[in-house]
Amino acid sequence: MSENEGTKTDIVSEYGDDAVDVEKFLVAVAWGNNEARKSLSLPAGRYLIGDSAFATIRINSSGSNLCGVLQASPEKITIKCTGPQPVMFVEGRKLSIGDTVILADVMEMVIGATRVIVASVSGKSTAMQLHMAEKKPEGKAKAITTQDFVNSCGGDPDRIRALISRTLLEELDLDGIDLARIDSDDTRRKTRLQLKKIVGELIFPTDFPFTPAEFEQQVFDEVMGLGPLEAILGDASVTEIMVNRRDQIFVERKGSLTLSPVRFSSDQALLNVIERIVSTVGRRIDVASPIVDARLLDGSRVNAVIPPLALKGPCLTIRRFSKTPISVPQLVAWGALSEEMKVFLKILVDERKNIVISGGTGSGKTTLLNALSSFIPDGERIITVEDAAELQLQQAHVISLETRPANLEGAGAITIRDLVKNTLRMRPDRIVVGECRGGEALDMLQAMNTGHDGSMTTAHANTPEDLLRRLETMVMMSGMALTLRAIREQIVSAVSIVVQISRRRNGRRLITEIAWVKGIEKENAEYISEPLFKRDANDDPVICWPALKKLWEEEGLPGSAESSLKLANVPPPPKRRTSKTVD
Repeated sequence: MSENEGTKTDIVSEYGDDAVDVEKFLVAVAWGNNEARKSLSLPAGRYLIGDSAFATIRINSSGSNLCGVLQASPEKITIKCTGPQPVMFVEGRKLSIGDTVILADVMEMVIGATRVIVASVSGKSTAMQLHMAEKKPEGKAKAITTQDFVNSCGGDPDRIRALISRTLLEELDLDGIDLARIDSDDTRRKTRLQLKKIVGELIFPTDFPFTPAEFEQQVFDEVMGLGPLEAILGDASVTEIMVNRRDQIFVERKGSLTLSPVRFSSDQALLNVIERIVSTVGRRIDVASPIVDARLLDGSRVNAVIPPLALKGPCLTIRRFSKTPISVPQLVAWGALSEEMKVFLKILVDERKNIVISGGTGSGKTTLLNALSSFIPDGERIITVEDAAELQLQQAHVISLETRPANLEGAGAITIRDLVKNTLRMRPDRIVVGECRGGEALDMLQAMNTGHDGSMTTAHANTPEDLLRRLETMVMMSGMALTLRAIREQIVSAVSIVVQISRRRNGRRLITEIAWVKGIEKENAEYISEPLFKRDANDDPVICWPALKKLWEEEGLPGSAESSLKLANVPPPPKRRTSKTVD
């Protein structure tokens, strides 16, 4: 007899003819009591849940309500709450209308007063989980133990970790607790003691790939923190973490991507981590709002996408920032900018010139903005505006503002544009906007044009010229009926300098150009801009002396270009053209 045939026989003995055929069916469902036990083996499809006669999973015959839908496909199995009655609880959590739960291996539900067990059919071990989970002790019979569940998992570490995590969450009532509370010493101590007790009583397979201590730590991380990501976050060399799905996690080190061996035990475990992260910053993620931007407690930027938008399960991206802000001298040492660029940018900040940092995703715009902000004098009042707070300004007089998404009713959203408008009433000396990508660009330009010189922001663009045109598009997104010429006049009046930063294929990040926005032509209103610094074919910095001298004169910068750059030990412009100078 084959393994699959043995599985079918086991289930037949308990449930009758509706046995689980692992080659045909995707999900098995069992509910009821010993007198009126029901079970179904379901192929791919959509199945109604409730006490209506139309329900496939019908918990009783006294009502006419539909409360949920079970959607089964080879990729995933989900349960969605669609109605208020009967009330649905999944793993101890009450579902609201619109909530969706992704099935891991085996899951307990309570619908009304009926206990329902749902299991994915992926082999003998899962069929046995359903068999044991649904079977209730009769009289004084011994209840199913955690060891029974471990034995049913066939030695799979992910399944065992998921089962023990669920057991721990239920016993300590930790499900849904946010990171701020779960990080308390008392909670961690109680969880550690209970976990040691559970793991200490288990007998693991002889070929189990982890020691009990290693496995205990994995479960502890999954229940109390960020699961397998805890180990990655402990590696200071990792700058970005990309969770494509529960079992595929990439990390970035020094600009290069590598596949990490760590993985989540289930989609639900990954979703639990995402929910904990977003709850700490007062945000939510669910079917109605399946995309969210948030941050970790250490300031790392987080983006999450969950089903139905993420087709292979929840996705999570974490961009880490150094606990100690990266300084301008560090950027010089790494070759991101030259010593003369550093001196020039400091003069611009001191002289309150408006600067826009332009670059692609992951090029280092926020890092550079944070570094340049260190040049702002301590006595000035600075207000930062961001979607998710990332900037780490070191001055004493700093106010940090962060946007807020809409609530469950779709009201209460506070956008960057709202915050930029409000900063004008807060008596700022300088405004620093983390990133402009919409109508807030108009408000930022108006602030720069109305006495808030020395402000800074970032935007996505590939070149300084592209940046200026992107600003046009963003201003148009504000809904104001402005002519193209009026928009361009606003831009050239507000923006003095564009700093272009790029990431090379080898992962190296560097300032590739610093451009001066001179104005627009009178006849056709085309932009007039000139590069002041750029890179040659070998990525060595090049000073464009004629444009730099003209900038010094027209912008009224102190001293002269030659005398100022002497601070960086830069020789004066030679009379002849060289490979490092543009005459």
